[in-house]
Amino acid sequence: RQLAVDYAARTVNGHKAQVSDLSVTWTTEEIDPVRKRKQTVRHELNRVDGTYRNWPEGEGGPESAILYGCEKAPAAQF
Repeated sequence: RQLAVDYAARTVNGHKAQVSDLSVTWTTEEIDPVRKRKQTVRHELNRVDGTYRNWPEGEGGPESAILYGCEKAPAAQF
């Protein structure tokens, strides 16, 4: 998954985000592939350790989400 964070606009992949010194958080509306219904998914990008996690709202919370390591995109060459 690629995350395009625009700090000036306070968005991630075009979704409004809350930005702090510690994290970037946002929500998306997605279709649950199993239940075939729309659900709200919360996302958190930790700015300190570079981890990312997401979880469906109302289902376990951030503690139950899988942590993914992130790599900063390389700088543009031109």
